[in-house]
Amino acid sequence: MAEAEGVIKFNLSYQKSVMDDFDISELSAWRSTLKQLGLLGQETERYDGYGFGNVSIRCGDGFVISGTQTGHLNN
Repeated sequence: MAEAEGVIKFNLSYQKSVMDDFDISELSAWRSTLKQLGLLGQETERYDGYGFGNVSIRCGDGFVISGTQTGHLNN
């Protein structure tokens, strides 16, 4: 199978946890800016219609990452 640009290429090991002291307003503001610039979104003619672009912010020993395949959402 040929490599496809823009597709997810990682395995997720999910652990549910509560982040009491984390404010997502900065992450959300950057996501909105990137969406306005066309660097994050979802278009039928790109990547077979899949969403593209994520934004992340360092949090403690890890990262908080915007949701995959949410480029069609405004918030």
